[in-house]
Amino acid sequence: MINVNKLKINLVSLQESLPQKPSVYTFDFPKTIAETLTKYANRRTVNLFGINVYNYNEHGWPVPLYVDNSDIKVGLINNLFYRKMEYGTNKTYRRLRRTKKIKKINLWNIKIKPWNWIGIPIYRHIYWKDSVDSGVIDLFEANLKFFRKKLLAHPYLRNWEKIIAEIFSAYRHGHWASCIYTIYPLLDHAARHVLNTDSLRHDMQTVCKLFRQLGIGQGETDVFMAHTNTIMVWNKVREKEISPEDGKVLTEKGNSYTLNMIGPALSSFLQFSNRYYGYIRTDMDHADSLNRHAIIHGLYIDFSTKANVIRLFTYLYLLLELDPILKILLSED
Repeated sequence: MINVNKLKINLVSLQESLPQKPSVYTFDFPKTIAETLTKYANRRTVNLFGINVYNYNEHGWPVPLYVDNSDIKVGLINNLFYRKMEYGTNKTYRRLRRTKKIKKINLWNIKIKPWNWIGIPIYRHIYWKDSVDSGVIDLFEANLKFFRKKLLAHPYLRNWEKIIAEIFSAYRHGHWASCIYTIYPLLDHAARHVLNTDSLRHDMQTVCKLFRQLGIGQGETDVFMAHTNTIMVWNKVREKEISPEDGKVLTEKGNSYTLNMIGPALSSFLQFSNRYYGYIRTDMDHADSLNRHAIIHGLYIDFSTKANVIRLFTYLYLLLELDPILKILLSED
């Protein structure tokens, strides 16, 4: 396993290898996180992705990535909400900017653009006061077939067809605790593949330790989202939670880890990994967590919910999506 010095070198190498903004506009944008290794994502997409990931982190969710950008499905309620939101925004812009020709849209000709769907559960929570859980559940269930197909096709899970079938059977019948306990070995197996180890002593907590040694703990993963990090840091300065000097240091730290779309995804992964694999004490409050050790050792019994099952599905998918990136970051070569 690599040490923190090698991780620093790999982070710089990854950053330097990412594609730069093309001189001529192109429609050939990344449709998955892995594709950002070879395709450029524009700044607006990256910044919005970062803001949404920050909000998912705040609500205890890994970022959901199981929507196919070539065939976007978000569920009925999410779709209706998005159409109303976009219609209202378009109407406001046309009223405020009468001198500009802004195309009029109606509720029926609105299409969800690639990557814009990520923020729908967050916006539903802000405008409709729905829980983020509700929006993500709708998102997941609209893409359940796609999600299952991707799991079964993944090379790490080729011999796990029977277990995956049992997990989805339990899911259909609402046996949430059974789902969660059966997902655990699937997650551990995938994690060992990503870490390229057969050792049972290594899991994603090993990766979290490396990043903590780098000075990036659970509450500091915003540094991988330069735009979001700057906004949040200077909000804290204005509220006098931190000094301007500390704000400057944190901003510079964030600007040193510019990883485009990979940054927010990595932030989400580390944030949830710290919660999921984190150390526990018997006096901990687990009401808002899905801590693996707390559940296995019987310290927390109120975990059996549909939302928690989908949290683990979402985390598993995020782990598999980040596999090529983590391979680079954890490379010993």
